[in-house]
Amino acid sequence: MGRRFLTSSLALLACAVFIAATAAQSHAQNLARYASEFLLFDGTELHAGPGDTPAIDNGVPIFSDHVQVPASANVLYVTLSATGDTSNTSTESQFTCIVDGTPCNAGATFDATAAGWIVLEEGTGDQDDNSINYTWCTRISPLSSAKGKDKLLHDVQLRIASNGAGTASIEAIHVFVDGNKVKNAAQACAEGHS
Repeated sequence: MGRRFLTSSLALLACAVFIAATAAQSHAQNLARYASEFLLFDGTELHAGPGDTPAIDNGVPIFSDHVQVPASANVLYVTLSATGDTSNTSTESQFTCIVDGTPCNAGATFDATAAGWIVLEEGTGDQDDNSINYTWCTRISPLSSAKGKDKLLHDVQLRIASNGAGTASIEAIHVFVDGNKVKNAAQACAEGHS
């Protein structure tokens, strides 16, 4: 009787664990990767000189691609991971993310020279080979002006700019575009409270 009771108990426990795991999965909003690319692993760098500022020419393009995203997704997470340099003490490397022609976050940050941009590196003398990593979050929806599969293609761009004081450079770049559906759309890339 003890062995049969133990076997029955283990079987019930296994069923309970399976049901709980299945229930958790049905409520989870899984993150999916829609693009994964690398650039400039060839001994070269991309430069944004003193004239390549957000105000003068909207910086220099780092990455531009059409990324296909399921119609159910309402959020994209665009990640830049790279190595960067600045040329002198007052040079800043500024970056922006643009999806479908709109900044991923149009807000103003403390040091950036324009809204929608963020400073990820600032010189204290020549700064060589520093790690740069940032993720933008932006809301999306199928493109109403497009037809068929084009409704699901989103134009994703990353750009680099200098603050005008010197040259900002970037190399050994990885770009990842992920997304998912946030059930409560009001909480999708929403401003947090402090």
